[in-house]
Amino acid sequence: MMGVLQKAPRESAHGSRGALAADQPQGWSLPSWAAALIERGIVERRMVFPEDGPSRRVERWEAPLIEDAQTLAKLEEVAGELAAWLEPADRGWLLARVLALLSHFRSDRHAASVEQCIADDWAEDLGEFPAWAIEEAARHWRRTRRFRPQINEMRGLCEEAIRDVREAERRIASIVMRARRAQNPMVSKIETVLRSTFRGSWARVPVSD
Repeated sequence: MMGVLQKAPRESAHGSRGALAADQPQGWSLPSWAAALIERGIVERRMVFPEDGPSRRVERWEAPLIEDAQTLAKLEEVAGELAAWLEPADRGWLLARVLALLSHFRSDRHAASVEQCIADDWAEDLGEFPAWAIEEAARHWRRTRRFRPQINEMRGLCEEAIRDVREAERRIASIVMRARRAQNPMVSKIETVLRSTFRGSWARVPVSD
């Protein structure tokens, strides 16, 4: 089966991967059969025109049921590829990438202890994103902005970069889960018992005044 995302390593001028290089998706796409399967789950799709914002398309989606074991196995493989692409970046790589980006812009000097706190903030707030999304956000900022980025601005770019991949992963995971429940009814029964048990436990927790 073809890979979900197409990727190629960035190379330095000497033809080898640089210290800050990250695998970059050259555009990603689901296999056509997987995309069609997700499309089957759309129950409703419509445009909304809010008074306080731009018009947008919204849809209601429910996981379609698949019963073919071979299709389920292939879908689980796709889910694994998507999960791998969304794995968080290595902390050391992330800090080096952020430092390189910030070095392009003028900034005040800080004490070493303050610099460490700043680095920790960046690592904490961008640590959930994959390296390729951070790299894409950094490239976009270098080419379009004049001033140093703020953490929330970089988070916004990273979230935009992974939005479609994350949504595809979520929907495929839902399809896989529904198929597993259909194959093994005990899964749903166990989940029901667990939910009931934990709700009962929480209900017995005293609330302080």
